[in-house]
This record gives sequence, C-alpha cells and structure tokens, in this order.
Amino acid sequence: TAGNALLDSATGTLLSAQIPLLSVVTGITAGTTQTQAGATALTGDFNIVGTVGTQYDGVRLPAAVAGDVVYLQNIGAQNLRIWPASGDDVGEGVDAGRTWSSNGANSKVLVFIARDGTTWSRMEFGSISTPI
Repeated sequence: TAGNALLDSATGTLLSAQIPLLSVVTGITAGTTQTQAGATALTGDFNIVGTVGTQYDGVRLPAAVAGDVVYLQNIGAQNLRIWPASGDDVGEGVDAGRTWSSNGANSKVLVFIARDGTTWSRMEFGSISTPI
C-alpha cells in the first residue's frame, strides 16, 4: 500500500486508487438499562466497547442497510448484550437482543453484515491479542 492506495506488490501496478478506511470508535460504554432503547448506539465501522459495568449492559447496531458491515469487540469486564435497531433482527427475532459472552483484553471480534434492510448475519473471529 501507498497511503491508502493499493499496489500489486510484484509489479507495482496500481490496483485501486482508494481503499475504504474503517472508522474506529474506542472507549464505548454500554448502556446500563439493559434494553434496546437504552443501549448505546454504535457509530463506527469498528467499535470497541471498553466498559460494561453490569452483566448484559448493551449496545445497539445501526439500522440495517443491505451490504453494511459493523465490527464489534468487547474488552469490558462483563458480558455484553447486542441489540438491533428498532424493527431489525440480529438472529434472535425482531427487536430481540443477542447475549455475547466474549469479553476481556483478548476478546473475539464479531462482524455483523446486513443481508437486507432488516436482517443482520454475524460471524465471530479469533481474539485480538492487543486491544486497539
């Protein structure tokens, strides 16, 4: 790469003039009401929750738009509940939260991909050894 341009390492040929850069939001505090309405809204592409004061405090995904991707890591001390935006589904039913038990400094990363305008699919990746 050169800046945020992508070059073929063998030939030096420009493959893409612009690579989309992810916005990273750190230091997120999970909402303490343990409800969809009170969950902290996620605003970045890569979101790192640093504070989960009570078991199952929560965060809320943005409204699903087909093709959108949201990355989430919980490095807080407690398990986290992930809520969809109102009317959306994270695989637990419309407006139902998903409990995520991965937490701590070596937490796994969840990736949410919007399949359509209301449904998120999720993938889980191995831990990141050094929190961002």
